[in-house]
Amino acid sequence: METISTTIHQHLSEKAHHVLLISHPRPDGDTLSAACAFMQYLRLIGKKYTAFCTTAIPADLLFLPGSREFTSDVGIFSRTAFDTICFFDTGDLRHAGVEELMQSLPYRPTIVNIDHHHTNTLFGTHNLVLTDAASTTETLYHFFQENHIAITSDMATAILTGLVTDTGNFSNQATTPTSVRIAADLMAAGADFGTILSNTSRNKSMRALQLWGLMLSRLTYVAAHNVTYTFVRREERDAMGATDDDIDGLANFLNSLGEGRAVIVLREVDGGGVKGSMRTTKHDMDVSAIAAYFGGGGHKKAAGFTLKNAQLTDAATAWKLLEPAFLATMQKQ
Repeated sequence: METISTTIHQHLSEKAHHVLLISHPRPDGDTLSAACAFMQYLRLIGKKYTAFCTTAIPADLLFLPGSREFTSDVGIFSRTAFDTICFFDTGDLRHAGVEELMQSLPYRPTIVNIDHHHTNTLFGTHNLVLTDAASTTETLYHFFQENHIAITSDMATAILTGLVTDTGNFSNQATTPTSVRIAADLMAAGADFGTILSNTSRNKSMRALQLWGLMLSRLTYVAAHNVTYTFVRREERDAMGATDDDIDGLANFLNSLGEGRAVIVLREVDGGGVKGSMRTTKHDMDVSAIAAYFGGGGHKKAAGFTLKNAQLTDAATAWKLLEPAFLATMQKQ
């Protein structure tokens, strides 16, 4: 019986000539690792590929095999005709940052959509979306297994990186018996767990921790909605010599907070606007509903959104940005 996995493999093996791989902007460990693992697969079957992300690859993820092959040159969309375009860990074209670029293409490529978010809009020609998977790389693991693709050590390192980052080092509710078994299999296949940890969780700089200290001092509990939030302005981040990437990981760290059904981290980002990252460990809380209100997405336990043209001045204005979503959605939960 033919499945989505076998259909995608058959298409890539028999029909594809030049494949474009796309990770979402400001790539995290899952979207980038999935694309990097897929690169190795395409090499194994002898296919030409190009890897694209609208923003630069974070320095702490450059250890991933293939990560330095990514380009942010949008000119590739007009210079090259890609017969197949693969998206990783992106719920829709807008989230991938290429909606307008895709709309302007003078041809219709086959779109392969590989993800694990339940908010995925199934925008692909072929949609491999396993919502029970802990990460998009876990979805890829099943793809490789079903198609009898041998997982190399480089592929194993990439797949395990996605699992580690999306499960918070196997500590959050995305962790399942299956994900742990897969991790063991990947280590047996040669995944470098030590290098993954050194680059994704044991790599915080002094400036990053100082910035975290400022944001921790601003933690605010809203009793009416039983949530906790914090924020930082871009000018404060810059004054400390920190970067937007230095804030990554704080939301996961705060997921251990006892107060509140959810925690929200707000930050002004380069280019304008405010990004929100949300986490919860509560069974009766779905933060993806909050994210969806703002046009974002994610999981029930981990989600995010971006507010264009928004600014942060103090704790009160930060909450004013959040409150409409909670008023609109919390009564449903």
